Amino acid sequence: MNSRSTELKLIEIIKKEVSSETPLTSVITDIGDDCVILRPTKEADLVVTKDCMVEGVHFDLSYTTPYFIGRKLATSNLSDIGAAGGRPLWALLGLGFRSDFSTAFYQSFFKGLLSSLKREGVGLVGGDTVSAKERLFFSLTLIGEVPKGKFLSRAKARPGDRIFVSGPLGDSQGGLFLLQNRIKPPIPRNPLKYLIKSHLDPSYPMGLGRRLLELDLASSSIDVSDGLSTDLWHICERSKVRCIIEESAIPISRPLRLLSKAAHVRPLDFAISGGEDFEIIWTTPPHKAQEVKKVASKLLKRPPYEIGYVEEGKGVFLKDSRGKLREIGRLGYEHR
Repeated sequence: MNSRSTELKLIEIIKKEVSSETPLTSVITDIGDDCVILRPTKEADLVVTKDCMVEGVHFDLSYTTPYFIGRKLATSNLSDIGAAGGRPLWALLGLGFRSDFSTAFYQSFFKGLLSSLKREGVGLVGGDTVSAKERLFFSLTLIGEVPKGKFLSRAKARPGDRIFVSGPLGDSQGGLFLLQNRIKPPIPRNPLKYLIKSHLDPSYPMGLGRRLLELDLASSSIDVSDGLSTDLWHICERSKVRCIIEESAIPISRPLRLLSKAAHVRPLDFAISGGEDFEIIWTTPPHKAQEVKKVASKLLKRPPYEIGYVEEGKGVFLKDSRGKLREIGRLGYEHR
């Protein structure tokens, strides 16, 4: 199949998959036009994010599937909107396709993408397709809303704030370690499956950012896409503060501890440098710490983790059991 016929086939697949979804009253034009006309809610600001995934950089077809690629592309964008306190509404897809891949491959990708978007009521309203000579690539732009004049960002953490994270860290990196090294350590099957799923099909705390924004419980927020050290560094840089992380408070799952012991790798290394956990890190003023624990616990069905505090200064520091501080740099994923 040549590039032009592949492109036309893909457009038909997209139309068919999207037409099966519930129509959105906020979308004025149908998919297939050069532009989409959208109707935002009154008294709302738009929040927009975009993530790309490139074959050989962000995914490896030797151990993932098009379905999981689609789901992960959606999750990375939904997580960004969530960390800003936004409600996602519309998505635009950019697809660099290869004509040597089957129609079934792209159908599986769209099923994965739409299954994740549908959970949040997001409509795929347009995009573009181009021929890619060597590497597949996917780009998703997600548009959402926040109440006018209100949003969560990296820039408002203040000295004295407490630092929270919504869930365990390093599981995705543990799964990637297993997949890349093609090893089967002597640990039970279920922990292995959990770690691999954490990388191939990660979840995120849906609705948490919106709730924190609604109740004014967070001073800053970011999702863990590049790793704890790197993402906290972003907060420190934008807020002009330093973050102190209690080493013993960093949440590490039992499956990751089992893997770390079998592979002779410190679990802390996975937790600090591993990305794509898509948990939310946020800071909260000390007088709101108890309330935020109650609110987050109700939404997450378990308590959030308080892992440190904010001080005047610069950088991200680990504090060990003896109280000794060690500065850590941006050890997570760097976009190149």
